[in-house]
Amino acid sequence: MVRGRWVAVLALLCGIIVWGSTFIATKILLEESGPFFVTVGRFLIGLAVLLPFAYREGFYFGLALRHSFLLFGLTGVALFFGLQNLGLLFTSAGSAALIHAGVPAAVAVLAYLFLN
Repeated sequence: MVRGRWVAVLALLCGIIVWGSTFIATKILLEESGPFFVTVGRFLIGLAVLLPFAYREGFYFGLALRHSFLLFGLTGVALFFGLQNLGLLFTSAGSAALIHAGVPAAVAVLAYLFLN
């Protein structure tokens, strides 16, 4: 039981390190290329890494062409990261990470205000 807890804590720490380093890496990449080029590159790398696993689990390309998946993928993911990269042109990586970290709290407050 103790070993499993340490593995979980280590996995969380690795996730936090990867998440936090993306702002720094993106800021460095933005010195050489545009924000939307970085976004497309990020998704192409992710596609190359994850697609073999998805196919193994039964994914087929027709699933990605459903209207709801296209809408949510383009607005909730691609547009989000594109605008985040655009914002990194005008601020520091640390400020962007702090703003991004505040999103769950802002969503909780807005949910409380609008859903009660």
